[in-house]
Amino acid sequence: MNALGRDSKWRLKHACPACMYKLEGEDELIFDMLTTMDGNDSLKRVLRRLPSDGEGDGEPTLGRSKERVDNRDAGDGYYLSRERVDAWAKTRLGEILPTDAHVGEDNPCADRWKNMINDVTSKMWGIFDETGVFLALCRHGFVLVIADMIRSGELAKYPLSVLQELLDVFGMKLGAGYDIGCHFEATVRNSQLGDQARANELKCLVGSFHGHAHNRLCQLSFLATYVEGMGLEDLEGCERKKSRRKFLCANYRQALTILKTERALKDWMCQEHVESFDEFRQWLLEEKEYLVGLKRAAKTNVETLEMEAKYAVLRKQARRARDDRAAYTPGISKAELARRHAKEKVEKDLESVQALEVQLDVAERWTTESPMWVSTVVEIKKRKYQFALDALELLIVERQDIIL
Repeated sequence: MNALGRDSKWRLKHACPACMYKLEGEDELIFDMLTTMDGNDSLKRVLRRLPSDGEGDGEPTLGRSKERVDNRDAGDGYYLSRERVDAWAKTRLGEILPTDAHVGEDNPCADRWKNMINDVTSKMWGIFDETGVFLALCRHGFVLVIADMIRSGELAKYPLSVLQELLDVFGMKLGAGYDIGCHFEATVRNSQLGDQARANELKCLVGSFHGHAHNRLCQLSFLATYVEGMGLEDLEGCERKKSRRKFLCANYRQALTILKTERALKDWMCQEHVESFDEFRQWLLEEKEYLVGLKRAAKTNVETLEMEAKYAVLRKQARRARDDRAAYTPGISKAELARRHAKEKVEKDLESVQALEVQLDVAERWTTESPMWVSTVVEIKKRKYQFALDALELLIVERQDIIL
């Protein structure tokens, strides 16, 4: 791979084309690259142990680990080695973490963040070996570096080791987002990375989502919303990455549940004499055909009712036209106008009736006494009754679901 020019850092240097591919004559930006990093303790792994050997000083003790040593490499340089992370030993961190005396006007709320100092001496439960991961992404969501958090919380050694890797590979004008970026900038300045960070114009930032935890003066200096050169970037890619992982985890659990209940489904199929899964598809086709038939029948019945309504209108308007003609007196223009309008409506409705008769293939004009009309009315009443029963059944099922 070295002969091809792909050394151990090649994957990291080409992780994101949008961030890392530079054109000749490209305009210079305030930040050459934007990154975001954060720890997550949801990916814990229990350390399997042998039974306890006894008690020490009156307290129960944990047994020895029974896990096999795994020295495999994940490849492509994604994971930082434990040795590289542990190089930032806590004995050194105690000297570089900022104290109240080091808090200046350029870092107005760093003294509020005591968790980083407290994490130096914190210990995760002995039951866990890996307590999470510390992740660094580019602004487009591509993974740059990962560090396993080993038997501890989010110690300062994790962001420091990740930042060291990013500075060594990318160098100039990095914008590094972190939920406590204001405090972390002071930590970097006091560490062995201080000179390298200043030379490469590193800027530590705070993601927009975490701005509520910082005072206003700090926000104006570090929050991504207000820093020039950030545009619309919020530096919250790690939060979105966690959400996607939870989504995949939920789908995985759902798949396991489906596989677990497969035996029960097959038992039910045997009891109901369902020979194969193809019968389920056949049931769906039959249901579709039934519903299409209902829709077609309902349409025919509606047209039948519409035709009868036209008949009634015709008869009424015809009678009115006759009455108007009988009451017509020459010289009364208003009555003449009403008679003419009634005649026009009769002709218009007659055309509608004739069109419906052709569409329904009616040879003899129906009346309310026609057998076909009577049977249709009965069918419509039955259908309305069935619709009411279906609605009642739906309400009962919904009520049962709420109770359950």
